[in-house]
Amino acid sequence: MADIPRLLHIKAENLRAQRGGKILFSRLSFCLHSGQMAVISGANGAGKSTLLRLIAGLCPALSGTIDLSIATAQKTATAAENKNISLPRQGFSHYLGDKNAMKPQLSVWDNLRFWCRFFADKRVNTGEEKKVLLRALDKVKMATYADLPFAALSTGQKRRIGLCRLLTGARPLWLLDEPSSGLDQAGAALFSQICREHLAAGGLVIAATHMPLGLPADISLNLADYRPQTPEGQFYDPLQAG
Repeated sequence: MADIPRLLHIKAENLRAQRGGKILFSRLSFCLHSGQMAVISGANGAGKSTLLRLIAGLCPALSGTIDLSIATAQKTATAAENKNISLPRQGFSHYLGDKNAMKPQLSVWDNLRFWCRFFADKRVNTGEEKKVLLRALDKVKMATYADLPFAALSTGQKRRIGLCRLLTGARPLWLLDEPSSGLDQAGAALFSQICREHLAAGGLVIAATHMPLGLPADISLNLADYRPQTPEGQFYDPLQAG
């Protein structure tokens, strides 16, 4: 029996988070499906980066759940027979923060080679690895800078290499913190194109930003809408929480 193509989705329910004893947001829920993009907005300190880190599994929420799963539906199956298979978010997502996660003293090539091997689920032969890296560098128009130390690049060039990291390992969920920061107009256009291709292939993108990304958002999350509305709800006391 032939299967219908698998559908990936991520679902968050009633998320609540704090930083330094202050509640950043609560009752935050969303559901995103293959090929869709969510944009997180809000003032400085509203919790955009915190939310991305929660989704990535890098820090815990005070309450709520996040589930990344694949639904495999069969043509003749009933709804009860269709299965959702949960996936470990750390192994199926790329998290791109504002630091780009590159060692300044290493060359661009050596940095990307490390990430290619880190993301690989099996040992990759040298020839295949070289093809992956060259293809990724060409995609962000940075192939001629491969031998330069990362520290020698401009801010925008560093961001391009940070985006290039997304292309060194196939992971369906992209979590991007201010992804277009530092990019010029040409770099921003490259970023938009890379995201379009990822979405067209069935990937998911969740981006926190202050600036337009040149892409339509399927879901918009303004964290001001999830700020506690009462004074007593604005602070977290770990002693009272038990």
